[in-house]
Amino acid sequence: AGTGARNKTTCTPCHPGYYCATSGNTNGQGQGQCSAGYFCPGGDRMSDNPDNKCPKGTFCEAGSVAPTPCPAGWYNPVETESACRPCPRFRYCPLGASDPLPCFPRHVCPPRT
Repeated sequence: AGTGARNKTTCTPCHPGYYCATSGNTNGQGQGQCSAGYFCPGGDRMSDNPDNKCPKGTFCEAGSVAPTPCPAGWYNPVETESACRPCPRFRYCPLGASDPLPCFPRHVCPPRT
């Protein structure tokens, strides 16, 4: 049979990217990965903590430790998304875009730029 910790100062928080809804977890991965659209920096008790919503202009796959900015050519207009959307024609999307921006006058914006 296994043994527990000697005192509570030797206990460690749930691993980043995971959530531990109950105490007594032995592997740091608790009940599983953080939900897609949310991030778990470590020590989280919920897979979809409202304080850890992935913000606009970013995305969070399941098990995310922090939000990832949408790459240039992509955007995300809503919270809690697990992927970004391709930038539409006649618009451009810089890194971390939450909305496509119009091209400059007399310029062309190819798709996903």
